[in-house]
Amino acid sequence: MKPEDVKKLADLSRVELSEQDLQKMPGEIDSILGYIQNISEVAASVDESPIESAGTRNVTRPDEFTGGFADTQALINEAPASQDGYVKVKKVL
Repeated sequence: MKPEDVKKLADLSRVELSEQDLQKMPGEIDSILGYIQNISEVAASVDESPIESAGTRNVTRPDEFTGGFADTQALINEAPASQDGYVKVKKVL
């Protein structure tokens, strides 16, 4: 990466860099990108089967109506506004 590239990135990001930073940053960015590349290579070579064999899975259940609360009507009666057995609220966008 060249100092001109860093300058362009800084301008696009609206980050102010001194001339000294513009000269120093290309080497730092290259080392960061190299480190990320190493992590990517290691992550790609990891076998995912140990995680799956540990019994980790998504547990779901069907949605079922359980009958509601015993005092549903009392709660609706306490609301400032209701309609057809529901609490009426302002529209939120």
